[in-house]
Amino acid sequence: MKQDEYQTPEEFNQSDDMAVFSKKLADTIFETEIDLTLDILQKPFDALASGTVLENVPIIKSIYAGVKNVIAIREWAFAKKLVHFLYEFSHGQFDEEKIHRHKERLRKPKYRDKVMEHVSTMLDKLISTYKARILARLYVAYINRHLEWVEFVDLSQCLDQLNTGAIQFLRELGSTNRWQSPRTRRNEEHLLIACGIAFTQNEPYSVIGEFFMVNDLGRKLYIHGIANATLDVEDNDEPEGAYLEDH
Repeated sequence: MKQDEYQTPEEFNQSDDMAVFSKKLADTIFETEIDLTLDILQKPFDALASGTVLENVPIIKSIYAGVKNVIAIREWAFAKKLVHFLYEFSHGQFDEEKIHRHKERLRKPKYRDKVMEHVSTMLDKLISTYKARILARLYVAYINRHLEWVEFVDLSQCLDQLNTGAIQFLRELGSTNRWQSPRTRRNEEHLLIACGIAFTQNEPYSVIGEFFMVNDLGRKLYIHGIANATLDVEDNDEPEGAYLEDH
């Protein structure tokens, strides 16, 4: 395989190149000094990867070199989500001691591969740049030790399963610190329950809505992934819906 030929994270996981990919991803996240701005995020990937501050970012450069002459929808999608992840991560508030400790731990290949494999796999699975930016905030929370590793993994998987249309409902509950549904909203409640971040008390005997409650995972997803996030910029790949109406 040529050095700059791109593989999806899933393909890397099935080869001997995962360690190479993990190191490149870690270097992209932590070692590359880039000044991402909102106008850059709004560019299409081909324009974004050529002639901007991103053209020399390790993974972006590899993806662009590998797919610019072929139809590779999945690779383009991964790259776009990665750029939004990097933007949100670069705006994270870090405890200097904790991020230094995290970088030191990433020098150990076994730990670096575990973390970067999880991040890249989740980025590959997520359906939108909106979720990629929430994932970045969860990673920041993990680095700052607000989340344990198991919690970060669990919340990443919940995020993957969460219907995007239910995010606004979770934001409404979290912004008022009222983790019970203020009224019966069956559709949104079912969507939160389906991804494992809410429940109904005494189910199946209770009427859904009367005892609907967001659980601890759901609260942490809101607090560390959604609250106060820079998620107020309309993304071209996001369908219009209730969760974007407050823009």
